[in-house]
Formats: sequence, structure tokens, C-alpha cells
Amino acid sequence: MAIQTLYDVGENYQIDSKYDGAVYATMGQDCVCEGVGDQFTLHYSSNSLTAYFDSGSEAVIGGSFFKITSRQTLDGDNQLPSNSTFYLCARINLNAPNGQRGEFVYLTSLGNLKKDNLNGSGTLRDLPLYKITTGSSGVNTAENIMTVMGPNGTSVSGIHFAMAGTEAAPELDATNSELTLNFKIISDADYTALETKNAHTLYFIPES
Repeated sequence: MAIQTLYDVGENYQIDSKYDGAVYATMGQDCVCEGVGDQFTLHYSSNSLTAYFDSGSEAVIGGSFFKITSRQTLDGDNQLPSNSTFYLCARINLNAPNGQRGEFVYLTSLGNLKKDNLNGSGTLRDLPLYKITTGSSGVNTAENIMTVMGPNGTSVSGIHFAMAGTEAAPELDATNSELTLNFKIISDADYTALETKNAHTLYFIPES
């Protein structure tokens, strides 16, 4: 038979990672998984350029699983850059050796995000987590810019959204590259939060 499904091969069948990733990539966007671990809470100090993530947080990047299995400390050659403003991102790097393909990187601009198709010929894909500003010896600010998805919709910087069921799907105007989203705010509390979050920017990163 030239066609195969999971029902044909049994529950213990080992799925090739690229086939598995391709399936998950069709189901949603790159995101942090809601309610798993502490959702990539960054532990930092105004007196140190060393920071860390606790274990347990999970994300999906390009359909691929990204999980912190033990405390991940950003120090040594990978400590936070001083006197800088940058974006801290989770990255899947298929050029790295097996077992070392998840990493954290610092980008000076969101325009430098890697958005390769990991299920094709691409090797690098990023998920932005924080916009960070540092001084000479510590962190001044760390703004949460991650996208979180769970059973209650999508959250950006702590505000939850859901697509309005009666509205049109998102549309991209190719002339001026504007993305129009029709959405509803789930609760009055979220509306109040939205009004007070005017310092946050919602970034739309087109896929290459």
C-alpha cells in the first residue's frame, strides 16, 4: 500500500521529526504554551547581566517542540549584553549537533528574526520572548512580548484575544503591507488591560 496513516502502524510507531513538525506547523502559529511551567518567566536583576529560565516552560516553533528541561542560565559567553537594547528569542537551530538544537539568542531588531521552514530546507527559526534594555551592570527593563496560546485563545503581552466568529478572516493588503485583524476581546477585564497597555507594541512578522 502506497498510503500510510498512524492508524495503520500502531500506537508505538516512531514518527520522523520533520513529518511530525509539518503536521503541528499547520495547526497554529509559533507560540509559548499557556499554563505549562512558568511560561518563560525571565529571572533577572538590576545588578547583574546574568539571568535564567526555570525548567518546565514549553513552546512550539515552526511545528517543533521547544522545552526547558532544567534551569537554563544565561551567563558566560551567553550573558546579557551590557548597555544595549535587544530582543531575547528562543531559537531552533538545526545546524547545531543533535541534543543542542534549542538555544536563546539576542537580536538587535525584530527584522533580523529567522523564520525558516524547518520542515523543508530551512535550519533557523526564532520566537521573540522579551525586549530588554541593559545598563553597564544589570537589566533596566524586560518587556514581555511573547505570544502565548492555550484553550482560552491567544495572549500577547498578557492580553487575551480571540477571533470574532462572525468577522472576516485576517487580510493582507499587498499594496501597503497592512494586516487587518478582526477580533473580539474576551472580557471586560481584558479591555481594561488593553487600554492600560498602550506602551506595548503588537508585532506582525511576515513569514519569508
